Amino acid sequence: MSSQPVLSLDGVEVHFENQRGLMGIGQEPETVRAVDGVTIDIEERDVVSLIGESGCGKTTLGKTCIGLQRPTGGTVEYRGHDMWDVRDGKSDSDLEWDDIRQSLQIIHQDPGASLNPNRRLVSILSEPLRQVSPDLSKGEKRERIYSLLEHVGMNPAADFAERYPHQLSGGEQQRVALCRALLMNPDVILADEAISALDVSLRVEMMDLMLDLQDEFDTSYVFISHDLSNARYFTEHGNGKIGVMYLGQLVESGPAEQLINEPKHPYTEVLRWATPDLSLEQTGDMPMRKIDIPDPIDPPSGCRFHTRCPEAREVCKRETPETYQINGQRAACFRRDESHDYWDSPELVD
Repeated sequence: MSSQPVLSLDGVEVHFENQRGLMGIGQEPETVRAVDGVTIDIEERDVVSLIGESGCGKTTLGKTCIGLQRPTGGTVEYRGHDMWDVRDGKSDSDLEWDDIRQSLQIIHQDPGASLNPNRRLVSILSEPLRQVSPDLSKGEKRERIYSLLEHVGMNPAADFAERYPHQLSGGEQQRVALCRALLMNPDVILADEAISALDVSLRVEMMDLMLDLQDEFDTSYVFISHDLSNARYFTEHGNGKIGVMYLGQLVESGPAEQLINEPKHPYTEVLRWATPDLSLEQTGDMPMRKIDIPDPIDPPSGCRFHTRCPEAREVCKRETPETYQINGQRAACFRRDESHDYWDSPELVD
């Protein structure tokens, strides 16, 4: 296994220009800081789960990881090569953009919308094989497709291969989407809320399947979820890490059980408190001062969580915390530094 990460993101920013309505004609567009200064590595056969409230930037970050979204700042490297320098022909590497895109695949939340309703499964799944292994005969393609369908529990494979997407259940459609991604022999698969549309009884089954196939295909997963219990299960069983996002920033990351049982950031404590499926003893009121999420167009100064944080002090309004390393976890919170001015700063008063 290579010691170099498959993907390495350094200070990545993704800012969108948000045009104002009709009343804003002639005004400067507003900037949405969807991702703002995120640094993270995706290793070989890694599992990285991104968790956070809706609008926190986790999907945008995931798409940036696999080259579907160009960053407006920072760098995204694929095996040590700047991905977008390769795309723009500015790299002296022999690596081709098509090779990168082939190696980075996605499974969408709604598999039905990503599968051509007018084509049988054998035709849908033949397309990635045509790109990856153009020399395969028609029979060899069918044999490989049947084998993978059997791997994901779709038996008899020959029968399923002749069906159309609308003849499948939601869980079966998601298995086909997973098959299509794996046929590209990817290094990384982005699973963007890939199990959230499934029945609760099928979610664990699908996560187990993805992890079983990881062993065979040597792929990594970037798993996006709004449900901390799902992220915990997938990450723990995949021996990976959870990344907690808030208003475009990665505020904490670490191994699943460690992060959940010993959270180092107040926002992680909120997510933990709000997820009863974690089977943790929850006592007292929700550990947050306000419910409303600030506007990403005009995020709070200093620590972005300070407007909702019960531990916030005056210094949190003025300064942005660096990321501290604590026993395998990383957290952007002044409370992780016993010598910081935070401890002498007055408590924040609404």
